Amino acid sequence: MNKLLLILMALLLTLSPGAFAKEKNFPDLLLVDDFADGDYTDNPSWEVPRGVFSVVDNKLVSRVQGGAKKQQNTGTETDDTSFEDYSWEELTSGFSDSTSSDDGPALIYTNTTLSNAFSLRLDHEFVGGTGKMVLGIYQVKRGKLGYRVVIDPQKIVRLIRLGETQGRVVVAKSPLNMNSDKPTRIVWSRFKNGRHVVRIGGEKMLDVVDPYFKEPFDGFFILNRKGEQRIDRVAARGGR
Repeated sequence: MNKLLLILMALLLTLSPGAFAKEKNFPDLLLVDDFADGDYTDNPSWEVPRGVFSVVDNKLVSRVQGGAKKQQNTGTETDDTSFEDYSWEELTSGFSDSTSSDDGPALIYTNTTLSNAFSLRLDHEFVGGTGKMVLGIYQVKRGKLGYRVVIDPQKIVRLIRLGETQGRVVVAKSPLNMNSDKPTRIVWSRFKNGRHVVRIGGEKMLDVVDPYFKEPFDGFFILNRKGEQRIDRVAARGGR
């Protein structure tokens, strides 16, 4: 018995506090994909309504030349920074002349239901240390609703809320300077009280409470706005 107790104590000491927090706050594994099967269309299923994604050497790869403009219904033009504000319908419809072009933003998403409290993790690389991306969660029924984390690796990271009555709200933002093009872990967690925590490379970049949404989310997406980006692994956990 004493020997067993010593083994258990040694195990507890080797586990990081984050391991306990993950299991406690987000006990349900909702999705994990390391792209080892060489495909993103099955187990789990991803869809690409715009741009080009491929799996190369067990990595999800996307290349966007950047800067493509989009003609809005109002007839005005806007650069790629506006894509973070688009409704889900706009994101998945024709804002580019070609679904196979690498000149405009590339969008990939999965209809994996997320609980109101969730944790998303990406092992992600901005090739060359540059690029722009948006990581978002959405509610399809009402179109525009959801949250988006916008990452410009050499400028800023920000959390945006798109709501019914308040439109676009920048909930929080923080300066960002990622000079390395090595794979970086991005973790976005939302707790039961509406607290969002975004960590990039182990560093806490955003920590803010926004309890605007009370319902589960219908899925999440990755939008490559500019540059070459590679993803080794995506995982999602849910809270109760």
